[in-house]
Amino acid sequence: MKWFDQWFYHKCRWACDRAQQEEESQDEFQLSLPFDNKIKSQGFKLEVYRATGGLVVESTVYDAKLDDDRHGLYVINDDADLGHELSKIITVERLKL
Repeated sequence: MKWFDQWFYHKCRWACDRAQQEEESQDEFQLSLPFDNKIKSQGFKLEVYRATGGLVVESTVYDAKLDDDRHGLYVINDDADLGHELSKIITVERLKL
């Protein structure tokens, strides 16, 4: 039975090493894109959610002066023009900076 113990040990060790190598390769990929976090943290993001009677728009803006994200919520009725309302939201959020 000693051969089985050694075989099982080597198979487990191989699986553990392979999993560790996959994690390291994923870390290397994430580290190779340093601009990705910069875009997310310093950008302007709008998320639109459906609601009864219209839409809810959540805006997220990074404020470099305060080093903080500012969030805003806006409600758009069903009868309003979505493009026009979004342009107003974007204008208001950019003016706040």
